[in-house]
Amino acid sequence: MHSRIAISVWAVIVLVAAVTAFGCEQPAPSDGQDKAAADPSAARHAKAMTNADIRWDGQTLGLTAQVKGEPARKLLKIGQPATDALRASLDDANKFAAAHVVLTRIHIESPRITAGEWNGLRVKLLADGTTQIDPAQRAALKKYWHSQLADG
Repeated sequence: MHSRIAISVWAVIVLVAAVTAFGCEQPAPSDGQDKAAADPSAARHAKAMTNADIRWDGQTLGLTAQVKGEPARKLLKIGQPATDALRASLDDANKFAAAHVVLTRIHIESPRITAGEWNGLRVKLLADGTTQIDPAQRAALKKYWHSQLADG
């Protein structure tokens, strides 16, 4: 009896962690808006976005990336029409990680997540709560998004 309860509790914990890691912060439905049309406010929000808009954490199932900053949240809400502004942000060392996370949330249903990588982005969580993300990853991320979004 106790082992069944322990297994059930463990299953609930894993399910909650999976929903937190994969299912949160998806873009809102587009209200019938043409997905190919760029949103004019996207460039303004992308200009204000920084890597600090993302809060990183580690869980049993791997890294989690939470979109916390207002500019990144607005881009996430805009959805696919923000793609061009986000792709341009991949060039900026102060924006590329946030742009990658938002692009992933918009375009990738089930991103690859491990203890050290979030959809191809290597993230190092330090004991003091800070995060290290090497900006040298920008070229590989740009190449990744070029192949993922074959129309551009």
